[in-house]
Amino acid sequence: MIAFMNSELQHNYQNLCVILCSNEGNPSGMEIVSSQWNSLVALARSEGVAPLLYARMKDGSSESNIPEECLETLKAEYYRTAAQNALLFVELNRFLTAFQSANIPTVVLKGLDLAQTLYGNPALRPMGDIDVLIPERCLEQAISIVEDLGYEPEEAWAMPEIRSGLKRLLFFEANFDGGKNANVHFELHWSLVAPRGNRYSPDIEWFWKGTRQASLNGLPALVLTPTRNVLFLAGHLMLKHIAFKHGEDRTCLRWYYDLHLLIEQNYDVIDWDEIVAQANRTRWQTVLLLALQAVKSRFNTRLPDGLLGDLASFSDRKLMRQLDNGQVRNSTRFSTSMEDFGNMYWQTRFWLLWGLIFPEKEYMIWRYKPDPTWLWPLCFFYRWFDIISDGTRTVIQRLISE
Repeated sequence: MIAFMNSELQHNYQNLCVILCSNEGNPSGMEIVSSQWNSLVALARSEGVAPLLYARMKDGSSESNIPEECLETLKAEYYRTAAQNALLFVELNRFLTAFQSANIPTVVLKGLDLAQTLYGNPALRPMGDIDVLIPERCLEQAISIVEDLGYEPEEAWAMPEIRSGLKRLLFFEANFDGGKNANVHFELHWSLVAPRGNRYSPDIEWFWKGTRQASLNGLPALVLTPTRNVLFLAGHLMLKHIAFKHGEDRTCLRWYYDLHLLIEQNYDVIDWDEIVAQANRTRWQTVLLLALQAVKSRFNTRLPDGLLGDLASFSDRKLMRQLDNGQVRNSTRFSTSMEDFGNMYWQTRFWLLWGLIFPEKEYMIWRYKPDPTWLWPLCFFYRWFDIISDGTRTVIQRLISE
């Protein structure tokens, strides 16, 4: 992503990285003139690190020359984050209590874990949602509990299945919105980063075997061990938010800093041999390599000697093309579907293709809303024409581009 920034934005981004991994407000050798602070603060807000920047600057030396209004903006972000995260912890408590009562093992993921175990102060780490991992066997029971707590599923999960059983192959999480006191986003995972039907699907049992008890804002909860978390955060960055977004880079600096902080604080207990072995088993070598290169370039993260070289000896060319430095490609529905197909196992491809051509009755009625309803079989002709038209446009676009 850095390579495609303009020079001013790149300079601000690099300055921000230096400040974040420094214990002082104004690291030696940095020169930030007063006029640059507005754009630097704006960048920190968009990258999700404004509260952390405030913590670095509020007790910094007078040499930091940050304008008072910029410091007040950062302060407001800090307290807004504290209030938002307090609400999320209240909602998390409701989920953990309900799942515990139903004997559903629950692992807290990402922000709500990291804000406490890494940052030590939830106000430093903005969070947009609640993420938990449960066993797939408990999924239906957990969904019922989530809905009883006042949450409603998003359309992608609530809509009828194209073909029975495809959701379990094509999804690894169910998304909900709601809550008792505010609109909170909740993600219920039964796998991580990629679904079972995807060739990059992780060994979820390996992650379950690497959990530990932690106290999150006073709440007892299961979290991933540092060794498991390194691989999970790498996959979350490179697969979920770049490769599976068809080349669009949807990452933010906050997530890279999470991985940096995880490694720095747990360097002596992380089992790098186990991480690499697991990456080899799940085709995540390139994922791990690019994630570690990214945090190394941003924060000079400490890594074992030779690790990056060993990972670089294996190159997943298909995945490298999908990542493609985060460049957004001119895509149609047909081309993005074909790219998704390429990440699937053959059996999954067959069932999805069958579902796309011959969806079940409930889906056809939901999707096309025929009036009267008994006309739903005629909608197949419209659907097939739409698929063929989009495929033709894709071929024409490629011919023109070549």
